[in-house]
Amino acid sequence: MENILFETNRIIVRKLSINDSEYLFKYSREKITKKELPDEVFNNITETKEKIEYFLSNYDEKYPLVYGIILKKNNIIIGHIGLSEIDEGIEIGYAIAAEYQNNGYVSEIIIPFTDWIKKYLRIEKIYGIAKKENTASWKILENNCFELEKEVINKNYFEGKYKVKIYSKIL
Repeated sequence: MENILFETNRIIVRKLSINDSEYLFKYSREKITKKELPDEVFNNITETKEKIEYFLSNYDEKYPLVYGIILKKNNIIIGHIGLSEIDEGIEIGYAIAAEYQNNGYVSEIIIPFTDWIKKYLRIEKIYGIAKKENTASWKILENNCFELEKEVINKNYFEGKYKVKIYSKIL
């Protein structure tokens, strides 16, 4: 498998690189990351590099699989998209740095990413989980043919006890 999974007009989705450490550390310190994805907050650049090295070691089809979202116009990483194992199956997750949100980047890549998942990983059903209060995240799922399965109060997701919406999509 090559480093680039696919690209769109504005985005490249590729394997992570140690060179992404500085930006991923910076993004992990943002207020929104601390609120929405507390398990993705890093204490220092060394911890960030160690996490990237862990993700790099997983590319031989071990979960989690995490890929960089690269903005073509300035060739920098602006977020990530990936897959994790959950009780129901395989979950898709994504995050965009605060300064790049509300530009439709995840909406632009979610269909090509799920197509890639089906073709290369042979996954037939994918899940998406979003906090009920995170309207932007669950709207992305709904707008891309994920169907709501249930709403639950769950402490297994997002390192806390939250009401979450669990979606699924047949690929």
